[in-house]
Amino acid sequence: MSYDNDYKPTFSDWYNECDKIVVSIMGLGVNDLPDAQWMDYYHDDMTPFEAVDTANIDFWDGQLVL
Repeated sequence: MSYDNDYKPTFSDWYNECDKIVVSIMGLGVNDLPDAQWMDYYHDDMTPFEAVDTANIDFWDGQLVL
């Protein structure tokens, strides 16, 4: 998912991109892992990759190898 200055995806589309990243790494989705602050990450204008990386550090104890 790419962004330009005038485009912000819906939360649902953005969250689905986060899920795709996690599935591609571990074969499990974000709903299979401990909860993270997804809405906060979205409102902070993080890209899906930045959000997954932050969740990995903050909530998943670095279990994902990014």
